Amino acid sequence: MAAGIKRAMDPEKFAKVIALAESEHHGEAQSALRAARIMLTRAGLNFRDLAALARQSTSKRDSPRPEPSQTASGPADGPETESLRRQVRALEARVQELEQNLARERAELTRQRQETKRWHQLARETAEQLWDVGKALESHRPQPAATDKRQTLIDLLRDPATANWSDREIARRVGTPPHAVGYWRRRLAQADRNQHLSRVQTRSRRLFSRLSNRGIADGVRHG
Repeated sequence: MAAGIKRAMDPEKFAKVIALAESEHHGEAQSALRAARIMLTRAGLNFRDLAALARQSTSKRDSPRPEPSQTASGPADGPETESLRRQVRALEARVQELEQNLARERAELTRQRQETKRWHQLARETAEQLWDVGKALESHRPQPAATDKRQTLIDLLRDPATANWSDREIARRVGTPPHAVGYWRRRLAQADRNQHLSRVQTRSRRLFSRLSNRGIADGVRHG
């Protein structure tokens, strides 16, 4: 396994990446962990393999030192293996710390979600209570008489500033059906036309009367 790591991965580069995993900034530490995982994956390894290598090296270190003849038959641990072992132990400690931080953040997020849900429920209940209070006040509000509504409607239709409003808008303001507004609009328009015709006829009669009187006076004077 150690030979495979030496062939597929640069130990010094891997050591630098692992060192960044000890950063106090979570984002930088997580990026370093992802980079280390990518390097191990390209080498056909994972963190469990490194942990197994570290345990194997520790057991070899704690076991009685073999005879010179036995040492010659197998490869000895070099400084690179010892450095890698220390890095793996530091990485395991860092991973455990990050897992604890993640658990605390998840608990805090759950608490905040519950608090937000409680406030939403409180706001909904408050809105419903205000709606009930408004309805109760509206039911106890004295309603205007029909004659007052009719006079208000007529005033709005005669006012040049509001006469161009739609029937629906005037009905909403006065509190009457829209067809009642249309009825009074047509009735007032007809009354205005009749009044205009009456004024025209009156002026015509006066003009005809003045012309007739003038003609009679002229005839008397010439006769």
